[in-house]
Amino acid sequence: MTRRRGPITGVLLALVAMAAACGAGGDRASSAKDAAASTTAAEGEAVALATGVPVQASRSIIATAELVVEVADARSAAAKAGEVAAAAGGFLSQQDAQPGEGVVRMTLRVPTEEFEATMARFEGLGDVQSQRIDTQDVTDQVVDLEGRIASARVSVERVRQLLERSGDVTQLATVEGELARREADLESLLGRQRVLDDQVALATIGLELRGPHAESTRDEPLPGFFGGVRRGWDGFVIAASVAVTGLGYALPFLGVALLVVLVALRLRRRLRAAPPNDE
Repeated sequence: MTRRRGPITGVLLALVAMAAACGAGGDRASSAKDAAASTTAAEGEAVALATGVPVQASRSIIATAELVVEVADARSAAAKAGEVAAAAGGFLSQQDAQPGEGVVRMTLRVPTEEFEATMARFEGLGDVQSQRIDTQDVTDQVVDLEGRIASARVSVERVRQLLERSGDVTQLATVEGELARREADLESLLGRQRVLDDQVALATIGLELRGPHAESTRDEPLPGFFGGVRRGWDGFVIAASVAVTGLGYALPFLGVALLVVLVALRLRRRLRAAPPNDE
């Protein structure tokens, strides 16, 4: 008895050919990505933040800041800071008030284009004790994600077209499983893009407001190792706040992606359990 090549083999061969084509498309997307990055860097116009940190206006920048201000009344100043953030189109992300110490700590998110003006208004609340600004250029990450998303969308569309031409049940199940996997990959990339876009669009400002009777031991930074530990902890709190906000944006999409993957795995188990078709 001669074993003939069933329809499932034809589908697998079609998927292999399609994957090769997607690889070529990915190379073209990578070339386009490099060209776009070069053009962006060449045409970017330099601007300066309040602290004189140079930033390319056309580039994707994640801005974070820490500011300590001595004020007459920490609670009243905190209310004004919240109003300043809201007027700039931002919002209060977190607040920790310690009345016994006369200190209010806040984490605020404001549009990046309003970062300079907002920092100037916060400085006007009282006497600035310390200030630190960090900027991270993520233009390459943004361009890379855009190229990968474009390639993934082309891949998904090709599998959908193949699904429309599928014949028997076994063939349909195989193509549907492949489509589910590629759609899950696309949703994962889109989720990462949303998180990155949020970090670029909204700057994060850690503001500490100290009243006149705040503990003097906290007014001066600790020297050496313990000072480094404290500054590292403050930076971790701000980074964790940004990460939690990004996770909140991505969580619904990750749930959908997980459901799609579970359906794909179930279909694959059914296919493995099905007896081979011999003619």
